[in-house]
Amino acid sequence: MNEVIALMRERLNYDAETGVLTYSKQAKGNKRDGDKVGCIDRHGYIKVMFQRKMYFAHRIAWMVHYGSEPPELIDHINRDKQDNRIANLRACTKPQNSANTTASRSKNGLRGTVRLKNGRFRAQIKHEGHIHYLGMHDTRDAAHTAYQQASIRLYGEFSPYVRPLAAKEGAQQRRKTNHEKTNT
Repeated sequence: MNEVIALMRERLNYDAETGVLTYSKQAKGNKRDGDKVGCIDRHGYIKVMFQRKMYFAHRIAWMVHYGSEPPELIDHINRDKQDNRIANLRACTKPQNSANTTASRSKNGLRGTVRLKNGRFRAQIKHEGHIHYLGMHDTRDAAHTAYQQASIRLYGEFSPYVRPLAAKEGAQQRRKTNHEKTNT
């Protein structure tokens, strides 16, 4: 284990159940034992200044929990950037991380669908740099269903359609935990 990880494990407490990082008794300066660590950046991630270097909280959570360097990319399974529970973090590749997003909707409101001039809908998905044609459909919902099925087939557990309610569940878990802590 390298020195920085050893210092993090000494000076920070990580609750794997809630994903919250707090300062420990050994923290230096004006940090008090139990104070939450970090602030939210403009992209919604929690960032932490440690030893004059900025880290993402999910990377610190990985290091403190496992005691080793994190993988190059870490995916938030439920797509909630502030949910740093260890059960919500997993190693991934760049395409897998990109697949597990809610971004980029088409003009008609559903990802992977394009409305054509004749009123029908084309379904398509991009995977490993190639666009896969998924057929023509009479409704946008039918085209989107074809896209969802292809996403699950191509991206497996990294598809956002495997667990569509996971982000909501993560936020509810965090609110519940915060509520319990303020009432104790």
